[in-house]
Amino acid sequence: MENLFVIGGLFLLVMVITVVAFVGWVIVRIIGLIGGTLFGWTKTVAKPPATFRRCPRDKCRADNPMEANFCRRCGVRLQAAPKILPGKAALW
Repeated sequence: MENLFVIGGLFLLVMVITVVAFVGWVIVRIIGLIGGTLFGWTKTVAKPPATFRRCPRDKCRADNPMEANFCRRCGVRLQAAPKILPGKAALW
């Protein structure tokens, strides 16, 4: 009988902790939504490095891999990617 009370107490403790964590999460999400709407809070996401380059044609503008010589959509020759020397800083 004593084991039953211990197990029941542990079960209730786990349930209370779960409910408190969930309610806290919901409150934080609601505050974030309200703050984002009213005050313009937004998450800033860093842009990944450019792995594509755009077709120069105004009617196409397709994204192509950096190693491509021709556009995948329209076939126009792409300009050569600029060569960047590692370890060199521009001085002016």
